[in-house]
Amino acid sequence: MGPTGPQGSQEIVLATNDSSRVLHSYDDGLTWLTLYGDGLENAKAEEVVYYPGPPNPMYVIGAREGVWSYDPATGIVSDFSAGLPVGDRWVVNLAAPTDGDGPLLLVTIQGNAYTWIDSDGSWQLAAQNGPNSWLSAASVSPYSDRNAGPGPAQAMAFASNGVLYLSDDNGASFSAHSQFNTQAQSYYDWAISTVAYADDYESSGVILLGRISLRPNDPKLDRGEIWRSEDFGVTFSLVASTPSGVTTLTATGPGPDGLRHFFAGGNMYPNFAGYFGTGILRSDDGGLTWDDFGNEQDFTLEEGAGKGVSEPPDQKIHQDITPALDYAVSGTLYYGRGEGLFQSPNNGVNWAQRGIRPVEEMRDLGSAIDADGHLIAFGAAYGSGLIRTDVTAGFTELLFWDCPMAYNKTLAVSPNYAADGTVLLGGQSDLTFWFDPAKTPANPYGATGFYLPPLVSTVTGTRVEGYPRVVVFSPNYDGSGATDQTFFWNAWENPPYRSEDGGQTAEPLDKLAGGGTVPTMEYMAVAPTYDPASSATKNDVYGASISKLYRLNDDTWTLVHDFGTKILGLAVDPTFSRPGNPQVFVILHAGPKVAAFIDDPTNPQVIPFGFDLVGLRLQEIKVGNDFGTRPYVYVGAWGEGVLRYDSSDSQAIWEPVGQVSSRPDWWLASFDLSPAFDQDRTVLVGSQYGLVHAQDDPLSPWVATTTEEARDNMDVSFMTFSPNHPMNLQPGNARPWRTISMGGPTGQEMLPLDRNAELALHDGDFFLSHGNARLLEFKTAAGPGTGRITLTATHYLTGAFLGSQSMDLTQVASNLEPFSLSLDLQTIQPVMVRLDVELDPGEYVLFDALVFRR
Repeated sequence: MGPTGPQGSQEIVLATNDSSRVLHSYDDGLTWLTLYGDGLENAKAEEVVYYPGPPNPMYVIGAREGVWSYDPATGIVSDFSAGLPVGDRWVVNLAAPTDGDGPLLLVTIQGNAYTWIDSDGSWQLAAQNGPNSWLSAASVSPYSDRNAGPGPAQAMAFASNGVLYLSDDNGASFSAHSQFNTQAQSYYDWAISTVAYADDYESSGVILLGRISLRPNDPKLDRGEIWRSEDFGVTFSLVASTPSGVTTLTATGPGPDGLRHFFAGGNMYPNFAGYFGTGILRSDDGGLTWDDFGNEQDFTLEEGAGKGVSEPPDQKIHQDITPALDYAVSGTLYYGRGEGLFQSPNNGVNWAQRGIRPVEEMRDLGSAIDADGHLIAFGAAYGSGLIRTDVTAGFTELLFWDCPMAYNKTLAVSPNYAADGTVLLGGQSDLTFWFDPAKTPANPYGATGFYLPPLVSTVTGTRVEGYPRVVVFSPNYDGSGATDQTFFWNAWENPPYRSEDGGQTAEPLDKLAGGGTVPTMEYMAVAPTYDPASSATKNDVYGASISKLYRLNDDTWTLVHDFGTKILGLAVDPTFSRPGNPQVFVILHAGPKVAAFIDDPTNPQVIPFGFDLVGLRLQEIKVGNDFGTRPYVYVGAWGEGVLRYDSSDSQAIWEPVGQVSSRPDWWLASFDLSPAFDQDRTVLVGSQYGLVHAQDDPLSPWVATTTEEARDNMDVSFMTFSPNHPMNLQPGNARPWRTISMGGPTGQEMLPLDRNAELALHDGDFFLSHGNARLLEFKTAAGPGTGRITLTATHYLTGAFLGSQSMDLTQVASNLEPFSLSLDLQTIQPVMVRLDVELDPGEYVLFDALVFRR
């Protein structure tokens, strides 16, 4: 981070996971913007440093594909790999001076060190270690001075495969250290994973290095060491052993206590697996002694590292601890690792996780024209259930009151929505219908709102369950049951399935022509010619798995083409016909990026037309309902938004859709074209912050419509505390509340979002969260046995009191029922939210969701 925000305020830049890539924030992480350009969005970034210059301040981003620079003054992202050989651009470590003009230093996976200085204009090879290694480190003297001459002000260090190299002349020469000059031959050997110079290195001579190896008696666990030098790296001594490898060391300047500090983090997630009892360590005496102040308990809110999603070993080692710009006064620090971003407000004593991925992100998007002629858009939200927007009327609502899933991946809107009001939603645990309550039920179940269909397997007789990754309707679907009731879906856990009776039964589509196992279809599309009337007409359903395109004929999949690179999206020509026009479109990870495929069994053809999109990360592909007369293909790019291409023009180029200057820098997760595209030309984008729309006109401004978010109780931004819990030996640290689940009608009635809740059982329990809001709504249950709650908001930046509301939940109703406590803040403000619980013996409070309305 650096002083590059408005009026010199703090800007945070971070490399995140595959979904959100590289982001930056000007408001302490309350909101995030995307960084993209010159191919960055297509790269796997792993390191970010702030370089104060000269010539100008910039952020340097190291990735598996090379290096990029971000100029905060102009917002321009540029390739910064000049001088790096094409075969040696996988950056595993990157270092810059804190506030000096010395060189940048990077280490590649091949064990080579390169330096960069503006007078050179390119990376220069400085040293070679040889063997490939994930386990590397790099560090530069904090106040590196290019004019100081050899000595502490020009010190640099890098390590690879356990060997430590030091330089005192800005990398002009490196020499291996006599104590650490043996190459690690396996992960059981010690390797150096991090190096840090003290903030006052030029006078103290203190350098720390962290090491890692697997435990000889248990290869599933690792161990760590911290070594210290106080004589400018001449000799090192072991000062600490840790139960997990030390993969980040950071030195700070004077903090609020007037002391300089070191901070250390472990390879394993704090308080997880073999790393119990250890959190983020702090040293107040130059690295001699270490203490975590009990902060390991703050990390117990995570449901297993990564919420059960395994972080690859090579990702665990990429982590960093960074002081805020005002650290000397505030003591604020940031800790980033594979599981998320954490912040300490008090010099490393406590840590709180910060949300990066917004809960209103629309991972999938569908649209329909309703009975009133309004354009309606639906978004499968990653945390807020289902989002519905009446684009014509300009009204958005969160459909979460009885949504069985908060975190959703895919959806499909009935092509006959005006009559049947049907949406099919696939999420973290199931497949559910939503039937528009404004309509008289026109479905086999007589249901409105959310409804879990039976999905009884035609083979086993039991319900089919799983996490659907894709769901599509037949183009002639009619939810009322009058005609076609076919839809298809695929979950990770199962083969593709088809239901021909609106979800009452589920038929496994597990046959592969020529034998073998049917793979998971990551993308599916149904041709307009599909007809469930007979086995002879149940044809032309397409599925994509990795690089292969399959066609379903009746109940059997046939491989029709292997593109040799991963397929990232699939669409069928709306004028598809056999034998005249069996055309489908795909987007690809590499090669032409976009191609048409003519699925002619006797003469299949691939027609590429996306070579000028090589630097973009494409997310989805669509064609309008007027493709027959206006043959434009549309693709959505993660950073650049929606682009279009005239497939009938051999000289055409890809053009941005809508007014580029008004498009917000939010990542594109999905997009759709209006079902009446030939008339309204409306393009709908599902972004990280909900729905954005414009017309396919270069002068049409992009309009953001999503103005609220519902955070389920499982959201990472909630810090729960239970200071009076009898088993809590560290009452000042966060502690999980009890999680409960309620299935069936009771769960649907009491727990509107996701059928689970946190349970506060001890008087004095409270939670903290933060965000931007005009109105806050706490979702709970009220009635006999419930306690008293107080919802308070303070200004996030100033701490000023904004308002408070209290309610004795036992007085609300004679029977347990859903209840919302609202706090009106009048205007949109950045807020810190606190909910306090008062309980008499035997009472409790349910916490299901907190809604931020803007």
